[in-house]
Order: sequence, then structure tokens, then C-alpha cells
Amino acid sequence: MDKKVFSKVRVLISDDNTTDRMILAAALSELGFQNIIQAEDGAVALAKIERAHDMGASIDLLFLDWQMPKRNGLSLLTDLRRSQRHKNIKIVMTTNVADEKSVKEALNQGLDSYIIKPLSLDTLKSKLLAMKL
Repeated sequence: MDKKVFSKVRVLISDDNTTDRMILAAALSELGFQNIIQAEDGAVALAKIERAHDMGASIDLLFLDWQMPKRNGLSLLTDLRRSQRHKNIKIVMTTNVADEKSVKEALNQGLDSYIIKPLSLDTLKSKLLAMKL
């Protein structure tokens, strides 16, 4: 895999667990991602998405935890998919929520991919390659 493919992709990781954010950021860096920002909840994530868009540096890829305070991942996913400004962001849910009903609900809202925690580098890589960033 050519790491240059991912080097220009702008990534936002939204997760209330600092350790999970750091692990995912390190894994993404290992795969060649260089433009990674983080948010501790869905409300902060939306503010960062809006700010990036206003600065002409829109987020390309969002990793979104399902269960977060202030604003959960499904709520943010739903609003982003309804927005003309942000509907093209690729969204990956990274979460412990694994029941089939919840996964289907997220996919029906326009989720691009789903990774059950804890994530592995191989799973992450295969999901990203399948998304054709």
C-alpha cells in the first residue's frame, strides 16, 4: 500500500475516550495519514467540521464513536448526511455497539463503514482501502 494515498486526506477522530483517540490516531499515522485532528464529543466534532469547511480545508474522513456525551455519533451522522455542506464526508463508526439493529440503523443513515473496538491495524487498513478514499 502506498502511504501517499492517505497523506492528504483530512481526518477527524471524534471519541470521548482519550486513549481510544490516541490509539486510532497512531494507527492512522502508521498507515500514512498526516492531517489528523481530534474531538472529545459530537458537539465539538461538528464545530471542528464547520470550521474546517469555512477555512476551505473540509474534513474528508470522520471516525465517529457511537456513545459520546453532549452529542452521540448517530445524531451527528444523521445531521451530516442531511447537510449539503458535509454530505460527502466519509464516515466510519468506531464503537463497542455491535448489535445488528444498531448497525443497520447507522448504515441506513448513510454510514460508510463500521469497526467494532478494539480495532486492529489490519481491519482498519482493509476498511479504508474498501472505501476508496
